[in-house]
Amino acid sequence: MSNDSGLLLQNCTALASDGVSSFICLSDNEWKVVADSVTIIIATSLLAGLILAVTRNRLWFGGKFFIAILGFVSDPLYAWMSQCTLLVLQIPYNNEFYLAWIVLFFIQFGTFYSLLGYVSEDGKDKRKEVKFREKLNFSSNINVLWVLLFIPTKHEFLIPFFVLWALSILKIGERFWSFDASDRMYGTANTKLISLYMETECEENQVYDPSTMRGYKYLVHGEEDIEVRPSNYVARVNVTNATTIDEVWNCQGNLLHNAGDVSDLLKDTCLSFSLFKLLKRRMQGYPTAESREPKTRALILELLSKGEERVFRVIKSELGFLSDLMHARQPVVFVKKGKKTSRPVKLSIDMKRAVCRYMKNLFEDPNPTLTNGSSTLLKHGMGEVLGWACGIGPQKHEHTHVDTIFTWHVATTFCQMELESRKDQKNTDFESCKNVAVTLSNYCAFLFVLEPELVPIDACTNEKIFNKILDETREFFADCDKSKRYQHMVDGDISENTIIKNGVSLGRQLIAEIKNDVQRWKLLEEFWAELIVFLAPSKNHNIHEQKLAQGGQFITFIWVLLYHAGSVKRPSKKAAHDEIPPV
Repeated sequence: MSNDSGLLLQNCTALASDGVSSFICLSDNEWKVVADSVTIIIATSLLAGLILAVTRNRLWFGGKFFIAILGFVSDPLYAWMSQCTLLVLQIPYNNEFYLAWIVLFFIQFGTFYSLLGYVSEDGKDKRKEVKFREKLNFSSNINVLWVLLFIPTKHEFLIPFFVLWALSILKIGERFWSFDASDRMYGTANTKLISLYMETECEENQVYDPSTMRGYKYLVHGEEDIEVRPSNYVARVNVTNATTIDEVWNCQGNLLHNAGDVSDLLKDTCLSFSLFKLLKRRMQGYPTAESREPKTRALILELLSKGEERVFRVIKSELGFLSDLMHARQPVVFVKKGKKTSRPVKLSIDMKRAVCRYMKNLFEDPNPTLTNGSSTLLKHGMGEVLGWACGIGPQKHEHTHVDTIFTWHVATTFCQMELESRKDQKNTDFESCKNVAVTLSNYCAFLFVLEPELVPIDACTNEKIFNKILDETREFFADCDKSKRYQHMVDGDISENTIIKNGVSLGRQLIAEIKNDVQRWKLLEEFWAELIVFLAPSKNHNIHEQKLAQGGQFITFIWVLLYHAGSVKRPSKKAAHDEIPPV
């Protein structure tokens, strides 16, 4: 290369933009500043991405700012790194350390994708997403190879660079192979076969006993050995290799045969894993063959009869398996570790008990139907008096799910304020009922405001509705400070038909009609347990899947229980608000 050519390379760099060549003339020091700045920005962005990927299941991760950072590191930064590779090819400030940074950046980018997890959001095909990501990583490593081959580099630096590049390529292959192998054994690859198998299982196992798991040949392991007969396309399982839940329950080995906490825990873990395989079908849109079988509901009833702690332990582990499948890099990890949800969901034993008690009573009915609290009112003989607040009875009017939630939320708050206003109140017989009622009331309001996709409410209009409720509340309390709000609720004008005034009216009725505090709070506890179960059914399984990545929601537990119980559905709006049915 001549001196003139060298001088030209040192002062002018040709960069192509939209097919038009332009020349940027910078000194060596200026090029050094540019290169160092770009290196620092990329390194900082990758570090931020890695930290967010590791902590993506924390509660604070849901903030738009953090999601925006992760989105920048996932997509635009990769394109920027590719452009930086082209820049290094042409800058006159030739330094082997920049080549090392390029190699390390692309390797770190692959690590970032691994930590982020092969996540398929919004119902995307996970296997396609994995292939796309690894193709992207592979193409980025081709860029690195191009840099190593065509940029003059000292010999002592070239070998370590090629070693790093080769390790990166091998890591891509290892990630894809391990994911593919684990997905075929434990992931979503065999979900269709499981769906076909369950059709056969329902037909062949009509005699059942959930206490011993007799007749429950739900797969724990071995779906890869399912055989489909070409003649009639009926799925059959190779019983010599597969493990089913009835075999686990009746195993004579030391670990599972002996009675005790360890044996029960191991059996429940196997049950969770088996139920998780069935739940995968729902996530991928396959039919649930066993949904109308009596033994399906009998299994959930058996679980509920064993106590609320066991029910939630089984479902929590099942959701942990699902979370790992959808949000971890390799499904095989959860099989080895039995990992549960990343962030524990803190639920009081009383709240679990109240919900499980209601669901047990619901599933004992031969034809269970979800109701919006009206069944509790009928049970306590208050259907005609308070039924209007659930859209039933002689005083009913046009009623929506939002009306039900917030009318009863205001009424529950009013009853709580009335209790706190009595300084001589020392009766604690209803304390647990009160705590459950208030907690579930607040939780239902929380779902409407912050998680409307999880409940049967139009998420597009909920903000307008909430703002309207806030405006009505501000207007109602416009002339009184916080210390006088309760008294205003006691004697204020409630003639206008608004949610806040309807809620105050309902609260007054509750106190006037049910004089006994224990009975009143018992009714409210049972009402809210019924209503949260009523709100739980959802066709939007993607939102439950996404919330698992952030720690999960209590309503997801109920949604899963209803799914496994079979054909228990929420009636249409008209049916839900019909006249009072006969008791």
